[in-house]
Amino acid sequence: MIRNGKLSLILGALAVAAFGTAQVPIARDGRVEKLHPPKSGLNAQDARFIAEAAAGNTFEVRSSQLAIKNGSSAFVKQFAKEMILDHGSAFEELKLIAHKKRRSVTKQLPPKLKAVIGRLSRLHGAAFDAAYQQAQKAAHEETAAKVKKEIETGRDGDVRSYAEKILPAVEMHQKMLATKRTMTGPTKMRHGM
Repeated sequence: MIRNGKLSLILGALAVAAFGTAQVPIARDGRVEKLHPPKSGLNAQDARFIAEAAAGNTFEVRSSQLAIKNGSSAFVKQFAKEMILDHGSAFEELKLIAHKKRRSVTKQLPPKLKAVIGRLSRLHGAAFDAAYQQAQKAAHEETAAKVKKEIETGRDGDVRSYAEKILPAVEMHQKMLATKRTMTGPTKMRHGM
């Protein structure tokens, strides 16, 4: 039978040996991470991403509702339908994540995006189509950059997972704008997606 003192010494030695062989987690930038990095909990970047993603999704839906009303080309109208569906769903999913994190999301737009909506609402036909496509291109470029940043440096697992999930859709939207082909409808892409 092992005495209590020897048992404590043996258990301590085993713990040190186990700790010594454990791998130290390394961050993407090459620095050593904390031994027990937080797996969840919103930091300032995660909270900002949620707010910006909510505004982006709201902008996509509102500007696309205008496109169905004021646009003239088959591509713009079909692209707008897809944006309403994709970004409406993305907003609802984001709202669930935000609720889980005890945050609220709003459909309020920041002044910059309100101004774009105001400008688009005064246009019709070909002038609208050109302005809408330019606004969509700029919005999707900005969104892609923010999503990639969240994937790389966000702390909260749920928020990062949301970003990872929506990035392919954002990139698909960019490709649709570049090729003037949608995934459905009269301008449907036959291949390449």
